[in-house]
Amino acid sequence: MRALSKFLGGVFLAACCTGAQAQGVDIKAALDRILAHPARDERFVVVDDPDSGKFVQFDMRNDEIAIDLPVVALSAAERERATTLFASAGVSGPRTVTDQQPDGREWPLATFQLGFGGDSARAAEFATRVMQEVFLLPRGMVTPAEWARFVAGTVTPRFPGGFTVSQATGQWRSEGGGIVREASNVLVLVHPDDAASERAVREIVAAYKSAFQQEVRVKARACASF
Repeated sequence: MRALSKFLGGVFLAACCTGAQAQGVDIKAALDRILAHPARDERFVVVDDPDSGKFVQFDMRNDEIAIDLPVVALSAAERERATTLFASAGVSGPRTVTDQQPDGREWPLATFQLGFGGDSARAAEFATRVMQEVFLLPRGMVTPAEWARFVAGTVTPRFPGGFTVSQATGQWRSEGGGIVREASNVLVLVHPDDAASERAVREIVAAYKSAFQQEVRVKARACASF
């Protein structure tokens, strides 16, 4: 489970989300809802994992979305991973901002910040990456957009002659012994029985596991003639 917390002008609302949260779908919806309240002076979205206590927050004043990841909330290893992730987005490192306390005092705070304008989709995707790449939390289901990018960027170059993709509802026993039921993407490849094709399939499987941290049900062999 993931918890999604929304702060609307001092009013605290909380909603629990399923694995779809990790796709960025629910995060985007929350950002869009708050962008629809332009009268709010203080608008924040906090995405947190209740099991680990890890969180990502967005500052959404002035109808723009900015991710805000305080350094004080990070371990040394997490700070190193955050530095790498934010650098990939053009942010050289944490910056020091002034946090206004309720009693009027100003408190300097080091934080990683990145703005997205009004692009809630990009903001939600980056929040998901923070959860996965900085905090190393498991992700949820692969979104249709992520799957389409994977097929275009990883499968097509290796099998340009063609393949079949379909959606299914699957069930299997995980490595931990539990029964897993979820929507699945099925990739069917018809290829020569040679070393090059076998290598390409292994590369696709490895790339999928690396990108999405999910188990892969690998192929069954079949012979065909035309």
